[in-house]
Amino acid sequence: FMGERPTAPQGWPMVFQQHKVLCRLTLLIGALALFLVVSTFTMHDIQLLKISAGMAAVVLMSFAIFIRWEIAGPVIFFFLLGLLNLNIDGAVFYFCTDDAAEFPAGPHFSPKFYITGLGGAIFLGITVGYATGPPLFRSWSYRSICRVTILMRVVTQLAMVPLLRRSGFGVPDSVWLLAVMGIDSMVQAWRWIPKQVLAAHLAPKGVEATCLGLHAGTFNMANILSSYCGSFILGYFGVSPRGAPLEAGKFDNLWKVQCMSALLPLALLFLVPVLVPKKAQTEPLLEEHDDSATHNSLFERFTQR
Repeated sequence: FMGERPTAPQGWPMVFQQHKVLCRLTLLIGALALFLVVSTFTMHDIQLLKISAGMAAVVLMSFAIFIRWEIAGPVIFFFLLGLLNLNIDGAVFYFCTDDAAEFPAGPHFSPKFYITGLGGAIFLGITVGYATGPPLFRSWSYRSICRVTILMRVVTQLAMVPLLRRSGFGVPDSVWLLAVMGIDSMVQAWRWIPKQVLAAHLAPKGVEATCLGLHAGTFNMANILSSYCGSFILGYFGVSPRGAPLEAGKFDNLWKVQCMSALLPLALLFLVPVLVPKKAQTEPLLEEHDDSATHNSLFERFTQR
């Protein structure tokens, strides 16, 4: 005996053999994302809404059943956070860029200003958030960061309502929009860094890249589903601008949808103690079997009885 060890059988890579559940879940998320791409071009809003609800249920149940709770809880939380923040950017784009013939009372921004000016404000907000977030929240717990940033984003999202109702308190529309979007982006950046730190701490040894990719893919899927939900809600409220002449009436209820998008994430404040760890960003999260993504999961406990 020279100290040699038996090699794994040929076929599936070692990571698939040692972490079957995690890899199968990753493939499931990929398959669902591919199905979403195809569905976008072939189905209507109500059908996409039903598909969104079904896929959200599949993702949430899969994590809750097959993945250990230390990992599943935060993934479920950020998935729900992305899902409940309805994406209505398309309607806001037309609101801001329609000309006088299309929307006489609109702010009448040029597409160039909306893309470059707003993009610059968002970039500046993200940069400031990344620079100031670590020193501000270094000693904060994940729960505290989530609570504060949810509340702050509610304020920044509701700050769009005066613009959408055409009552900016005498402040120029361009200044109001750039300030609101810059501050909103800064708050998102404050949440983003702890989210990435949390995901890194929850990556089991040996499958760090797979686990981080699964975190990112799940969150991105939530953003896609939020676009479908936002599209349905816009249609329900009659907000369906297309850049056509005399479509001012299409924006009458846009502020209501904005309020809904801003307030829905408040529901997650009640789930923070359940889904988000209380620890600080410098503390380890996987204290037992830190090489397993399924240790003590519901499925593992049930099958080992």
